[in-house]
Amino acid sequence: MPAHSHSPSVIRCIASKEGSQYVAMSLEFGLAAQADSLAEAKQKLEAQIKDYVKTALTETPEFRSALLRRRAPLWAYFNWYRIKFFNYIGGNRRADKGDQAFTEESPPLALV
Repeated sequence: MPAHSHSPSVIRCIASKEGSQYVAMSLEFGLAAQADSLAEAKQKLEAQIKDYVKTALTETPEFRSALLRRRAPLWAYFNWYRIKFFNYIGGNRRADKGDQAFTEESPPLALV
């Protein structure tokens, strides 16, 4: 069974501005990164995803499976679809508030 129900090669992510900081989170692994800029938060999250998958692939099959099936909380999925919906009906008007839905390429999961 693939590690991701959405697509093995795409990891859905959200980012939002909280105060003066940006927080980015991956839906597929529930990982989060915080930074002063959106670009930096995305960069940190991408590095964190790569490290997480690399580490997970070194674990026993049972533990590896549990790590690679880890998901973000339900509210994060709600935010993903809310942002995508508002972007669909109104362009990127939500971007000025710092909310963003984006994808990252998944590191190779050939050993899963």
